[in-house]
Amino acid sequence: MVHAIMGDPALIRGVPFLENGQYVTVGARPYRVIEDSDDIVVLFQPEGTAIARWDLTEGRLMAGPQASQGDSLRLLYPGRPYDVTLFFEAQGEPPWMFDGLFEGEGLVAGWRERRRALGEDAFRGPPRSPEPGRFRGWYVNIETPFKRTSYGFEVADMTLDIAVRPDRSFYLKDEDELEVALAAGACSESEAAAIRSAAEGVTQLIVSGIAPFDESWRRWLPFPREAIGEIPDGWQATPELTNGWPDV
Repeated sequence: MVHAIMGDPALIRGVPFLENGQYVTVGARPYRVIEDSDDIVVLFQPEGTAIARWDLTEGRLMAGPQASQGDSLRLLYPGRPYDVTLFFEAQGEPPWMFDGLFEGEGLVAGWRERRRALGEDAFRGPPRSPEPGRFRGWYVNIETPFKRTSYGFEVADMTLDIAVRPDRSFYLKDEDELEVALAAGACSESEAAAIRSAAEGVTQLIVSGIAPFDESWRRWLPFPREAIGEIPDGWQATPELTNGWPDV
């Protein structure tokens, strides 16, 4: 799966969003396909899977690839401006992100600056052993409806996300980044309104406990669990969705 994303202000050249009207990077996130139907695409990413990122401006691989932490199940819905990922603990040490996202106040405005200043340990809970299979929460990416490609699926990230704890309490993540994008002219008022409207539609599902924000999938046990070690070549070609801020 290729995920077309905007520059990450914590990692990529200090460029938080669009650069000269273009996206900055594209990331390759490999998955095993669990289900592919007219209603849903279900993708499993086991812990330790290689994740690469390509610099579109410079035409090179960025440092890495990184290895995924924890197991995750990603749900894509045809025609919808979001996807939902369920996170589970695996054999390795639970990543700081799990506690950061789903414990306490969560990763609210300013968390990137805090991470740079204090490190990832500032977001961790007390040390403990992993609990393989433990469901940690849902994570919603607001994004363009996916497109099928020769290498899998392509989406463009629209900044705003929703973190949902197992008890279905939730918060909007990266609202501050959307405001920066708006102020910088990377998106218009109407585009920002459409992104917020897409998020509001998802929050109604969360509050109502409608799938996938119910028991469906959260007790799913993956098999096999071996990490995906190779990424097929060709994914780093400039994606169709990177030519400006797309419509939701």
